[in-house]
Amino acid sequence: LEVNTRLQVEHPVTEMITGTDLVEWQLRVAAGEPLPLRQDALSISGHAIEARIYAEDPERGFLPSIGRITHMRLPPAAPGVRIDTGVRAGDEISSYYDPMIAKLVAHASDRPTAVRKLAVALASFQVVGVTTNIAFLGRILAQGAFASGEVDTGLIARHEDALFPPPVPVPATVLTAAAVAEALAIADRPPHAAPGDAADPYSPWRRTDAWWLNSQRHALRFEFDDGTRSHVVSVRRSADAWLVTLPTGEIQSAVVVRRSDGTMALKLGDGEFEATVVPHGEERHVFAACGHSRLRLVDRLAHAGEEETPEGHLRAPMSGTVVAVMVAAGARVAKGAGLIVLEAMKMEHTIIAPGPGVIAAVHFGVGDRVLEGADLVDLDAEPA
Repeated sequence: LEVNTRLQVEHPVTEMITGTDLVEWQLRVAAGEPLPLRQDALSISGHAIEARIYAEDPERGFLPSIGRITHMRLPPAAPGVRIDTGVRAGDEISSYYDPMIAKLVAHASDRPTAVRKLAVALASFQVVGVTTNIAFLGRILAQGAFASGEVDTGLIARHEDALFPPPVPVPATVLTAAAVAEALAIADRPPHAAPGDAADPYSPWRRTDAWWLNSQRHALRFEFDDGTRSHVVSVRRSADAWLVTLPTGEIQSAVVVRRSDGTMALKLGDGEFEATVVPHGEERHVFAACGHSRLRLVDRLAHAGEEETPEGHLRAPMSGTVVAVMVAAGARVAKGAGLIVLEAMKMEHTIIAPGPGVIAAVHFGVGDRVLEGADLVDLDAEPA
């Protein structure tokens, strides 16, 4: 007989369909009081589904994602939607604890309605700083098999093509929002007066926009990389609007609303488009109705002279602790041989040899902490 005296992570589902507060019940029982209700007094109402928001990367085998959350926006309050979290922007997801960020629960009169309500809430959940499973959970909810309740441990494998789709082209609206946000950020920078010019606040040399001497068509030029291809976007001011030149052509955009949290409502032609653009280092995260897009702002001057990572340097796919080293310098290994094992958040990941070769160097030992991207093992490939 197993006795489990703690609450399970799914307890909000029970609370939503029974109208009880199990935490309060625990406290009352611990204080010596009887259970507030007997079994025959309990009833179930409707259907509830819980989604666990995790700091993990489904595209990389659900490896944990470690780092500091720089931006987090919860879904807006709505009837039948519950959010349990102890995490906020500025908090760090470490390798020592479970990477769950929040529990998002939707309750409705039936399962299809609960699924739709949960999908809407998920679509407005924003996290920057770590990779999350939010988009993957949205694809799970969109699966007909899941919606109908045909769920078992083989669901992901059976629907792998739909749950892990190939990258799609970045919408023009997303590129427009990213470029306009970048231009606004440049315009917001404090002006730097030229020597002897401090007394003239109207000097053109103090401007940080796209002004160019003897030219009305000079534009700010940005390059965004979506992970599969590069997109060059130009932005220039035209009266009260922005003229944005995309790879597909020119579009006129006007900022209707701009809030301090990075959210903008843009007028594009006859329609409006709302997006939140969050910078994170070189990355630009765009949250919109079409989903979450992650772009990298390419600054070729900033990386001029940097060398490509040479082949044979096996890097850490995640931050963690080295728990095993199976090779030493000089050892000859075959393709697929285990070299070093990392552990983070109760998960182990083995670094294997991509091909036959000789170990040139092992840079870490058992017990060492490593960051994602650290050079773990150098492998000299055998000549073909």
